[in-house]
Amino acid sequence: IPTAQVFLDLDGNGTLDPDEPETFTDPDGRYFFNGLVPGDYTVDVVRQEDLSLTSDNPTVSVTAGQSLNDVDLGVNVLPQGGDTVSGIVFGDNNGNGLFEPLKGEVGLPGVEVFLDTHRDGQIQGFEPNQISGPDGRYGLDVSDVDSGSYPLLQVVRTGLTQTTPTVNVSVGGDSVVYNFGNQAQTLITGTVFEDFNSNGIQDFNDTNGNGILDPNEFVERGAPGFRIYVDLNENGILDNDDIEPNTFSNTDGEYAIVGLLPGTYTLRLNEVPGSFVSTTPTELTITVDEFSNSNLEIDFGQSPIIPPPGFANISGIAFIDENGDGQADPGEPQLPNALIYIDANEDGDRDDGERFALTDQFGRYDLSNVSPGTYVIRQEPLPGFTDSTTPAPVIVNLVTGDNADFVNFANDPTGLPKAVLPVVSISGIVFNDINGNGFLEPGENGIPGTTVFLDSNDNSILDNEERTAITDSLGVYDFDGLPPGTYTVRQVPPPGLFQTNQDPTLTLFAGDDANFVNFGNSTTPPVIPPPPPPSTGTGGISGVTFEDLNGNGLLDSGEPGIGGVVIYFDQNNNSVRDADEIFVASDANGNYGFSNLADASYTVRQELNPDQVAVFTQTVPPLGEALSIDTFGGANVPGANFGNIRL
Repeated sequence: IPTAQVFLDLDGNGTLDPDEPETFTDPDGRYFFNGLVPGDYTVDVVRQEDLSLTSDNPTVSVTAGQSLNDVDLGVNVLPQGGDTVSGIVFGDNNGNGLFEPLKGEVGLPGVEVFLDTHRDGQIQGFEPNQISGPDGRYGLDVSDVDSGSYPLLQVVRTGLTQTTPTVNVSVGGDSVVYNFGNQAQTLITGTVFEDFNSNGIQDFNDTNGNGILDPNEFVERGAPGFRIYVDLNENGILDNDDIEPNTFSNTDGEYAIVGLLPGTYTLRLNEVPGSFVSTTPTELTITVDEFSNSNLEIDFGQSPIIPPPGFANISGIAFIDENGDGQADPGEPQLPNALIYIDANEDGDRDDGERFALTDQFGRYDLSNVSPGTYVIRQEPLPGFTDSTTPAPVIVNLVTGDNADFVNFANDPTGLPKAVLPVVSISGIVFNDINGNGFLEPGENGIPGTTVFLDSNDNSILDNEERTAITDSLGVYDFDGLPPGTYTVRQVPPPGLFQTNQDPTLTLFAGDDANFVNFGNSTTPPVIPPPPPPSTGTGGISGVTFEDLNGNGLLDSGEPGIGGVVIYFDQNNNSVRDADEIFVASDANGNYGFSNLADASYTVRQELNPDQVAVFTQTVPPLGEALSIDTFGGANVPGANFGNIRL
């Protein structure tokens, strides 16, 4: 094959990089690399739209003076022209529907693609079809198909979810190129926690040994700001945070990594600071089962270092105080390379001999082994920031062995170019919601040319100064480079269509990517349920929707609440929430409540949304059953809890 672009893949990423040797094949398909230094080389070819690799990439060892003349690569020339449909089936790691090789996304082999000429959603023997090759490429010859528009479909493999819209392609005109994105249904979650008793388990200091959390005992708290990543090349270093999946533990120490394709991976906790000692392994080998759901929960214990007798530690964070209130609020990013010092003579400047520490990449610092006493702690000013710490200066009274752990310093980014701040992104699809249920499903196509905007003043109207994005040909929109914060996302509904889901309000932390903020639109106006009947009583029902970690059906200490779960009165006991039935949603901590209830017997059920159904199953009351609660005599009934365990 002539003019094929061959290169030496020095870093093994499957992509031709600027510093890698390259050449083109001659008219006979031959290629040459001369003057190579001895070493190991992987040979690869740039996959144009008409090429599909049929052999493994050869890796060869070259010694001094050696010539290798048989390092061949097999490729399949895909059919091209007006009678072809071709593309790539790929692993969509971030679920945004875009093929991004520079972010580590690769083709998926063995996926069957077909043109549904029978229009029944099922593959038939006479329909053009092909199984994707080793690099994920496919090509269909549609020269024998009558002109017209037909659905282009893939047979989605078990354990994968299609992230690109289903499309209809026109046969009889130009050739068509379309890629199929697939995201694995995997979820790796856990907690980084301060393991005070160093037993490797997040529990509580059971000082009296009764197994019960008493008022004077505390639950081991989560440790924020730790970075967890998947070490794809197993070199022990987070090389590129765009390629290797990674995340930070949040204010509760919780983290989540989603969308790993089947395989074996190394999960690592990155760079434990000097004020902690790990009580659990910081490197784990995990296996994502072949094309089946994998929900793994992996915790990391960190024991704070106890100072020697007669001393104490001072520690905390420096952070970007985006709202200027002087306090470290959820979502405000931490600030590395800030200098924190003990102002021994209280003159407001750091003098020679005064102890100091620099914050690490997570914004943390530690002044260890400090003698008991009263100290003034300051941070040196940083360019582009003003000090907004409240109160200021920070005065610490140290007692032997009693650490000061949360001595934090606020930095107001006044005058700082926004590009310097950590950023977040929001993306999604505006789609034709055929069945009007508010969810993007197979067969529902994207709507191009729709305006999506960030409603900064929350007035439900697109104002001149508000940021907008226009959906592309697949209905996809994207907001990049946003500072962390809370955003309300709205669309300008396409003419003649009605929106079928609610406008979301999102709170995003540094580095977060909200990838599935979709907007459904239908030709049928949504059904607006009638208002609930007026309450005439004084009764109440309340409880918690919680994650039943041990599956015992009880709300135990340390079991977190689940927000956004709908709780409703099933008046006709049909196990379905009907339009006229009263409901509430649990808050971020899983709490819910009904008040001013009339004297009656109530059948109370929970309703998980589709995302929650994919993760949880109900443990209490038993799956499929409801709570039966009486409020006669104005009774207020607490403890009406719903437990859910991860699948």
